[in-house]
Amino acid sequence: VLPLSKHFDRGDRVEVTRDGVRYSVDRSDYMQWCIWADLVDWNWKHCLARHVDGTAVLDVGANVGAFALKVCRELHDRGSSSRVVAVEPNPTIAVQLRRNVDLNRSFTSSLDLWEFAVGDHDGETEFHVDPINTGGGRIASDVRRGAESMRVPLRTLDAVTAEKAIGKVGILKVDVEGFEPEVLAGATRILGDDRPVLYLEVSDDW
Repeated sequence: VLPLSKHFDRGDRVEVTRDGVRYSVDRSDYMQWCIWADLVDWNWKHCLARHVDGTAVLDVGANVGAFALKVCRELHDRGSSSRVVAVEPNPTIAVQLRRNVDLNRSFTSSLDLWEFAVGDHDGETEFHVDPINTGGGRIASDVRRGAESMRVPLRTLDAVTAEKAIGKVGILKVDVEGFEPEVLAGATRILGDDRPVLYLEVSDDW
């Protein structure tokens, strides 16, 4: 029997190793608690089964790196030349993601961290943060009571991948709490030219 995330004080931080990746996690945050609790997670394996070597993996909505870091480790072990891009607009969570990247320097030289939101135009947007579940952070308007708000930069994937010379995108994973259509609308060049595998969160509400 495991205590739930609500049973831990904010800032209750421990280090764990999951699938060969070291994580520093705050167990009071639901998303990080999931890593600590070692819940079954085959998402990254499903994606890598369809990966073409040399193509980039984009993780939009990376949080603290549960997906991106496991993918990066596996590609490193394969000797792959592919890059992994973790996109996380929440500045507080981006700091924690960077901490986890630093804990895994033996294989994270091929990982890029982009600290902005992505959507269907360049500019700024309002980003809502759920204080007890950072995985619930969203741009969409249906926010939970008690959510905190901040302004964050907004880019399109088409523009920023061209600027940063990412090359062909092989896998595009998007988990952004209902903002997925806007992300895809800003990636029409990638979708049309690269034909990546799409791995998207879908729910009845969205």
